Amino acid sequence: IGHYHGDQIPEFVRGASYINVSDEAGFDALFRRVRQVWRERVPRKGVFISYAHKDDQHWLDTLLSHLSLLQRQHGIEIWTDRNIEVGARWHETIQSELDRAKVAVLLVSPDFLASNYIANDELPKMLQAAESEGMTIFWIPLRPSAYKHSPIAAFQSAHSPARPLSGLSDPDLDQAFVDIGEKLAKTIGIPTG
Repeated sequence: IGHYHGDQIPEFVRGASYINVSDEAGFDALFRRVRQVWRERVPRKGVFISYAHKDDQHWLDTLLSHLSLLQRQHGIEIWTDRNIEVGARWHETIQSELDRAKVAVLLVSPDFLASNYIANDELPKMLQAAESEGMTIFWIPLRPSAYKHSPIAAFQSAHSPARPLSGLSDPDLDQAFVDIGEKLAKTIGIPTG
């Protein structure tokens, strides 16, 4: 307040914050505060599924099948790039969905890790949102990969990377997907029986 007395400050501005934006640190502080207020008013929700198109689409189809009951019974929003409408700008749509998702499900494989789009346009945004906005990184090892050299190694996987899904028998694979679905439900806040 400086040399002013508190009673000299008009009531409508008492308690207001002052941020000096004349330097980069001040501008960054303002930007963080604006994002914080935005997230309080528009909280993240829903699930964004990231996968490599080079991987067998059976993995995504199977996961979606196992999650369909959660969608139907609990109204969980699950988004993949298959939801992009004809004529929509696909990059902007993906970025917008990343901005609003609460959970990012990553179907990790060598092709996932090799994807330039995932590495440059999706993963950095997810990692930043996990760091500053509470996004949950929920990754599933599809096939053996060099994930240990990736930033996702810092996050707990939804299934043991020592036994990727590709190496499981059909009954074990079904059980793994059931377990993954229950973990995702818990992560989202849905009680499981």
